[in-house]
Amino acid sequence: MKRNLYAAALLVLLALLLGGSGLYVQSTGAALRQGIDSAYSMTLQRDYTGARHAYLATWQSAEARGHVLRLFVRRALVDKLEETLATLAHYAHPDNQADLAVETARARAQIEEMTSSFWDGL
Repeated sequence: MKRNLYAAALLVLLALLLGGSGLYVQSTGAALRQGIDSAYSMTLQRDYTGARHAYLATWQSAEARGHVLRLFVRRALVDKLEETLATLAHYAHPDNQADLAVETARARAQIEEMTSSFWDGL
């Protein structure tokens, strides 16, 4: 009887850990998505300095959270996303609007791939 109780408690604990990990990955993805969306909207308003700072802040946030993300998501996905985010600030110029749009869309797709890969990998 006690073994069944311990097993049930362990299953509940594991389910809570899995759910918490999924919430962390989802919230990190949402924060990164919001960061690049606000930075891109700054470029559309021709605030290139503010956009560069916002892109850099998003990249730094991704790097800070990347160590924990690598526990839950494939390392290659996190590394690829960080590389893309690192380049976005360099495209925030009036001459690079098309390149910035493409790279921002790529970063959005990589964030989506990262967040969905957590649940797909289970």
